[in-house]
Amino acid sequence: MKQFVYPSLLVFHSVFLPLENDFKIVRYICIILLFMYLFDKWRYFLNKKYNCINIWLLLFNIAVLFSSFRRVYIKLPTVFYEVSPFSGVLLVLCTTGIFFFIEYLNEKRNVSAFLHIAYYLTVGYLCINDIFLLKQMPSVSGKESTDILYLLGNKFEVSYMHFFWLVLYYQNNIVKIEQGRLRELLLLGTHIIITALISYAVECSTAIMGVAFIVFFLFCYKKITWLYTPWGGLILLLLFDAFFLVYEVVLDISFVQYLIEDILHEDLTLTGRTVIYAKMLDLIEEQPWFGYGNGTASFFTWYYMSMPNTQNGLLNDYIDWGMVGVSFFVFLFYFVVKYIGCNISHKNPFLCLLYTYIVLSSIEITLGLSFLAILPLSLFSDRKNVFS
Repeated sequence: MKQFVYPSLLVFHSVFLPLENDFKIVRYICIILLFMYLFDKWRYFLNKKYNCINIWLLLFNIAVLFSSFRRVYIKLPTVFYEVSPFSGVLLVLCTTGIFFFIEYLNEKRNVSAFLHIAYYLTVGYLCINDIFLLKQMPSVSGKESTDILYLLGNKFEVSYMHFFWLVLYYQNNIVKIEQGRLRELLLLGTHIIITALISYAVECSTAIMGVAFIVFFLFCYKKITWLYTPWGGLILLLLFDAFFLVYEVVLDISFVQYLIEDILHEDLTLTGRTVIYAKMLDLIEEQPWFGYGNGTASFFTWYYMSMPNTQNGLLNDYIDWGMVGVSFFVFLFYFVVKYIGCNISHKNPFLCLLYTYIVLSSIEITLGLSFLAILPLSLFSDRKNVFS
């Protein structure tokens, strides 16, 4: 396990740890060092059994890079030139790095080593973050939840990091939890409660729903196995992310109105999301195939509506990567679920997290690097899967 500490530190800090723009240099340094570490291990991740996954990953990477550098030739307001084409390069490097590293660990039968190291690193960062959070949270500081920047980022990034922590614990103790061991079940309950309380403390209603969906997918896994087929995953992705196309119909349903207004105490514009959807659909028509380049979606919403992002995962990706990039992204997800489906009798906590992100992506942007980074973990977390 000790031999994997160094590369695990690089992967964790380049892919999983939320880093603001001022610290992106750390991400670049870590990912470059990671590729240097993997340089002489190419025979492991170029194994033919990984060909299908790696081909779709390659096509996705090419589409992201093309759309990112193509943006230079698209006439946009001056402010958009702050979006560097290297934003797409960083996404490609991080995604490729985590896939290749986990493929290498899978060949060495040591994926579990990384998962344990990642858990302890997550615990360390969350402890420091949550201590400061007690003084920063809205109920104490009196600030708006959207204006507060915690150690690990905004309220969404903090909440999603707790999601990762929860799922890592479940995966690392899955045998004892499935056997019904009291100690592990109590600790699992503690993880769930803390994650829910943090989401509530930072006033992130999206994350509160996310906790409920993680619990649902984890404990109802064997009752909804049909959902964990390739087509089930694809339908779930398209169903929830097509929300920006059918939101008017959905918001007319009385139960949905009750859930939003009386339970979540939000307004029916979904805090401005419906206005964003209308404007973004107009922009898609101008650059439908390759989009405007990675990272431009948030600039569009800020420039036109003073909103942080598109508030929809697939819509955000569509603006960034276009139909071509999104199609390759969907195919990559489809084949990941297909291979996981060969071993559906075994609970897969990371697949549960992916599905939670898909549900939340109907109202938030959860289909970016965080989603892409979980894909290889969901593939190789079980040693008995099709790749072993």
